[in-house]
Parts: sequence; structure tokens; C-alpha cells
Amino acid sequence: MILQERKTQEKERMTIKEKRPIPQAGGHQGRVLIDSTDPQRIIKKTKRNELKFYRSLVNQLERPLLPSDSDVWSDWRAKFFGPWNHKTEAEEVFITLENLTFRRSNLRTGQGDQEQLFNHPNVLDIKLGQKLHDDQATQEKKQRMSRVALETTTAEFGMRLTGAQLWDNVRGEYSGIPKSFGKTIDRTGTDLQIKFNTFFPISDPRLSRVSQEGLTFSSGGLPSGLLKQIIDRSIIPKIQRILTYLSAFNWRIYGASLLIIFEADFVTLDSILSSSHSSDHHVDQLFQDIASVKIIDFAHVQLADSPDPGLLKGLQSTLNLFYQLSLQLDSHLT
Repeated sequence: MILQERKTQEKERMTIKEKRPIPQAGGHQGRVLIDSTDPQRIIKKTKRNELKFYRSLVNQLERPLLPSDSDVWSDWRAKFFGPWNHKTEAEEVFITLENLTFRRSNLRTGQGDQEQLFNHPNVLDIKLGQKLHDDQATQEKKQRMSRVALETTTAEFGMRLTGAQLWDNVRGEYSGIPKSFGKTIDRTGTDLQIKFNTFFPISDPRLSRVSQEGLTFSSGGLPSGLLKQIIDRSIIPKIQRILTYLSAFNWRIYGASLLIIFEADFVTLDSILSSSHSSDHHVDQLFQDIASVKIIDFAHVQLADSPDPGLLKGLQSTLNLFYQLSLQLDSHLT
């Protein structure tokens, strides 16, 4: 019996090793792997509490987005496909989720349905909330997490930049902004906007001192006009919708992130958006699909009698940063 159990454990370890790691902007590296049998799914090693969230707690929180809708709205998070194996009683478990960065090798630009547009997406991770630990944390962890919150933008703004993977159109490769980057930002936010803007480099030539103020320039980035459209027509509306939706959730959530993914391959974007048979309505839909915005990481969730103020603060702060970036891009274009 013991020998058989050891063989089973060894088989599971070998299977996990065969899975392909997924690029991450933040979080614990190596805990998320692409399922080699289905690249549209990922396998995540997580706390048992996250499995509990997907199995039961989420059903007590979600509701229809609009009063006229018959189904609950779950597009604010990744799709959950269940535990990866049958070992669900251990403290750490494996769960199967939607691969939000799934790339298609053959992109279609016609009127047909497109399950996914991403070819070389930028991936940004923003830690949300003003408190980074739950009540079950050890005293040592509570002190450590409280110190991190007070020394960074977490306590004041309810959010902290925690890394990014950015596609460079000139070099044809990714460059990473490490998790530690957010901890270099002044906790009062004096340099928050300018450092936030480094996540969104523009490829425009440096036209003047005024146009450079607050923006990040890189030949491998996207044209400012195109980036502004992605922000205004896709990213901002998605965050607004999530903020409104979660304003009715009576819960407390700690350690969650806002994951923002958008196509950054200029050739792909140009091919999609310049398609001669794309109607205005179709272009609007394409812009909606060019970006994905989700809340991720639910290992520390509990029901409460009111919405989570720290989470909502973080989402609003993030929205404000996007509003300001949009204005700066607009000034650059005029």
C-alpha cells in the first residue's frame, strides 16, 4: 500500500514537471504551470482555501451583472475547472484555471468569432487592498505584512505595482519589471504616476520636453494613439465594471491582485484593426477583446457584512492612474 502511494506521488511529480511554466508578472514564480494537454488551461499550486473559494464561497457572492440578466456574472475572474487531482484535503492543492494569457498561433481578422486575440500580450500585476494578511496569519507574518503595507503605496492607495512582462516590438522579446519594483515607489505616491507609466511605454519619437513629461518612451512600445484607444476603450471600462460589481460583495479579501493583459504586438494589432472588412461595431468589439482584466488569487477570502474598503480603494486608485495616463497621452497627441 505504501509502495503504491509512493509510486502515485512520484507519477504526479513527474507529470507536474512536464507542464510548461507560464510567464508571470508577480506572485510566486513556478506555482503556475500551463497544462501541456490543454494550453488554454493552467495548473496552479495554491492553498486549500482557494479551492474552497471556487467551490463554495464564490457562489454566495456572485449575482447577475444587470437586473435583466438571468445568469450570474463571473467574467471578473478566471474560469475554474476544478481540482487538478483528487487530493483536496492537503493544505496545498492543485487547481485548474483558465489560462488568461493563452496565445493563438493563427489569428483571424474577419467577422468570425475569436476566442482569443493574444499573440504577444503585456501582463501587469497590481496587488490590491490596504491590508495584506488575514486574521489567521501568524504574528510574525502580521507584523511583516503590516510593515510592507505602511512602507509602500498599499496603506495609502490600496494598491501596489508588483511587476510586469512587456513585449518589445523591436527586439522581439519580453522584458520584465520585477516584483520589487513597486516597493521602490514612495509610499505617499509622489512618483506613483510616473512609475506606473513605465508599464506603458510608447514608441513615438521624443517631440518636445512637454510631451515627455510623465511618459515612458521605448522604440519597442506601442504608438501613443493606439495605446490610448486600448486604455480608453478596453482597460478602463473593464476596471469600472469590476469596481461597480465588487462594490456589492460582502467579503474581506487579502493578497488578491488585478491582472491586466493586453495585446502588445504591433503587427498583430495593426492586422486586426486595419482589416478592410471590419465594421465600426466589429472594431469596438475587437477593442473589448484586446485586453483582459481579472481579479486573481483567492487564498484569503472570508464572508463579511460589508464590502471590502481596501479592495475598492485599490481599484479606484488604479482607475485614477489610468485616467491620468490617458490625459497625458492625449496631451502628447495634441
